[in-house]
Amino acid sequence: MNKITIYKLSLFFFIITVFANCDKNSTDCFLGIRPNLISKEMNPAVAFQQYNDNIYFEMANSNTDYYYISDIIIEGSLPPGINYKKFNSNAVNFYGAPNTKGTYSFTVKIKARPNYSENGSNEMCEDIASNNYTITVN
Repeated sequence: MNKITIYKLSLFFFIITVFANCDKNSTDCFLGIRPNLISKEMNPAVAFQQYNDNIYFEMANSNTDYYYISDIIIEGSLPPGINYKKFNSNAVNFYGAPNTKGTYSFTVKIKARPNYSENGSNEMCEDIASNNYTITVN
């Protein structure tokens, strides 16, 4: 056998050995499984009237139905009177009656977890997604 053939065979057996013995996290990271908050323009709000809008997430390179939002972090300013909560397993719901006119910019960060995780491990390449949003109150 020549050196190139030996190199290719060695590389092949190395890769097989690594993936046969790696944990699920390594495989998922290799596949690029990670959450993504879907970009959108938030609905405008009217002061002192009920507001309701959702931001959804999807999983890159996997079925979103197998994952859920475990944590939500809001950085920046929501309009006074607007709150947020998890909605179903794949959305953040913004609701309430804003009481101050203006434009409010904020960042939403979510942590996603697989539905089948029993030990709290994220089993993904990356488990946090973030995106910037704005709500205008008229």
